[in-house]
Amino acid sequence: MRKAVMITWLVPVLLLCGFVALFLADKYLAANNKIVDSLGEYQSEERFTSGGFLNYTDYEKYTYSDIDFSENEYFESIKFASKKKLLTYIETFEAWIASIEKDDPENEIVVGYDFDTAVISEVDYIYISNDSDDYVSGLSDVYFFDMETMTLYHFRNNM
Repeated sequence: MRKAVMITWLVPVLLLCGFVALFLADKYLAANNKIVDSLGEYQSEERFTSGGFLNYTDYEKYTYSDIDFSENEYFESIKFASKKKLLTYIETFEAWIASIEKDDPENEIVVGYDFDTAVISEVDYIYISNDSDDYVSGLSDVYFFDMETMTLYHFRNNM
């Protein structure tokens, strides 16, 4: 009798948790896609991730053949203050990559991470979602577009 009552409650609760997880994942992907989609069609993409549902680190690269930022509602040309924020965020992001590497040196994000801050210049563009002093905490998505290589870099750490 107890088993039947437990199963009667457990199945709906598990189904509800599954639907909530799918909803949150879809909402996150839709938010990410609108930023990437705002740049038009990309030629190639690379995605690297570590972690799971609520604790994860993502690094993505998209290459483009042609970009026009004049009408883009998200990106702004990089300035001294936004470059400083970007460098601080990348420093924190790379600390997480190093932490992942300690436990799992063959992790896909450790192997795939190849960003070099030397590519940052005054002709590039940046978008930081939820731009506030809390951007270092990993609660923001940081997008950096390198005009020389026509590459969009996306950094996200939610640990």
